[in-house]
Amino acid sequence: MRCTPEDVLRPGPPAPEILENAVASNTNNALSVVVTARARFADSVGVRYGVAGARLDSVAPAVPRHGESAVVPVLGLLPETSYALQVLAYGGSQVIRGDTLTVATGAVPTDLPRYVASGSDPAPGYVVFGAGVYGIVIDNTGRVVWYRRLPNGLGLNFEVQPTGRRLLRWETSSHGWRSIPSATRCAPSAAPVDYRPGSTT
Repeated sequence: MRCTPEDVLRPGPPAPEILENAVASNTNNALSVVVTARARFADSVGVRYGVAGARLDSVAPAVPRHGESAVVPVLGLLPETSYALQVLAYGGSQVIRGDTLTVATGAVPTDLPRYVASGSDPAPGYVVFGAGVYGIVIDNTGRVVWYRRLPNGLGLNFEVQPTGRRLLRWETSSHGWRSIPSATRCAPSAAPVDYRPGSTT
């Protein structure tokens, strides 16, 4: 295959541009924050983060842009901890990093249950359940990584689908049945739920 001068000089796609970015606490959950960004020429936007003063060694999954805007939930944070975050704009084969943002998480509610897992070989994953007035997700150490207070309590229902996967639904008396974001699922033989929320609540 031969290249013409036009092929050699043809410009590639423009590099992504981050126009604005900001971080805010989640009023429903002290263990998460919400990062908003405006970006151009980006296919998707993600966030890398870490405890302030340390490496940014964690990455929140990238989300697609809607117009110039993207909203990235950052979940599973520690309470009462300062974090540094950096927006990542992905476009083509390029990744552009934004300015460093800082935020401090708040304290969890005093009546939020605490758990400790035991055993020498815990299975990876998360467990979703209701406890009192809270919907809760814990990791395989027993640490609460997500919660939501529901004044009327929480009910859970697991339904086995024809594919063998299990669909988790939650209900409250004030909202009726709703699907957990992203149809939270787990494999037929696995007890922990594959926790992949797609919203910031």
